[in-house]
Amino acid sequence: MDVRLLGRKNEGEGLGVAVPVDSAFAELRDKSDEQLVEAQRFLIDFMKKVARLKGVRIDRPHFLRSELRRKGVHKDVVEFAVETTPVTAGIDVGLIDRIAREIIDFETKKSTTLSFAAGLPGGIAMVGTIPADITQYYVHAFRIMQKLAYLYGWQTFFEECDDVDDETLYEMAVLLGVMMGVGSANSMLTVIAKNAQEAVAKKVARQSLTKTSWYPILKKLLSFMGIKITKQTVGDAAGKVVVGVGGVISGAITFMGLSKGSARLCRQLKCLPQANERIPGTGYYEKDEAAVAKKRIDVAEPLFIEKFGFTPIFYGSIVEYADRLEESLATGEAKLDAYNPDVLL
Repeated sequence: MDVRLLGRKNEGEGLGVAVPVDSAFAELRDKSDEQLVEAQRFLIDFMKKVARLKGVRIDRPHFLRSELRRKGVHKDVVEFAVETTPVTAGIDVGLIDRIAREIIDFETKKSTTLSFAAGLPGGIAMVGTIPADITQYYVHAFRIMQKLAYLYGWQTFFEECDDVDDETLYEMAVLLGVMMGVGSANSMLTVIAKNAQEAVAKKVARQSLTKTSWYPILKKLLSFMGIKITKQTVGDAAGKVVVGVGGVISGAITFMGLSKGSARLCRQLKCLPQANERIPGTGYYEKDEAAVAKKRIDVAEPLFIEKFGFTPIFYGSIVEYADRLEESLATGEAKLDAYNPDVLL
């Protein structure tokens, strides 16, 4: 990453985030303004088309309920996580990380299989397969981006309406930029995350990204990504010319690119306030946490005894006891010792 900075952004809002310029942006210097605008337009149009495809948009409430209940999290905790964020609901960070890894693995393997199939025909058939191959890659990238973001505290990106607003596309573009390894996207994501977190806490409308002082850098990011995706399409075409080899090349590139990019995004999301700070003003205090934990224990403890054949004992917080019970049920491995009446403290 280039050590130069384009100044401190949003200082008036108390954020003071410096947005660095990637050395990768150097290739934009030789591009005319018209070419840069065209690249921006290409990326936005491409992302809109991907976002409109069936199965791309992830329903946040349904996703969180499905994943958390599948791991044995009590329904009251799940509903509170949907209403706020998983960390606000007191869900164990280790459990969230484990779900994130499973999501990346599932979506990556699914995309790799489709990419391999799309790359098999080779030769003249590539005219029809390349758009589908590239598109399915970004379909799964979009799905991973949303799922990881929701796990780590972001709110719904897409509403029920058919069209996608520019603000959402800009946010998704920054997430995609992080996946693609564009360093300045990390800095911009941090600023967006802080603005979004404050908007949720204060229940105010989010600020238009076009009105921020770092919007020019966002436009550069869009141009760079548009050019990069265009080049990826050309390179993908070359890989499919050799019959029989195209599928292997396509599948390998998809697996490496999507898995590494997803892991990169996951690391970045884990560092943001949404993943680490409870939303203030939600009324979720220690006494509420204990009350929710008691309900979780009432459900999980009988199931634990039935499954493992003994009454568990744990010396620690009631919340951690509930976590251990639920983790035991989810993994099939007892995380608690048996109660021994002969042992006195």
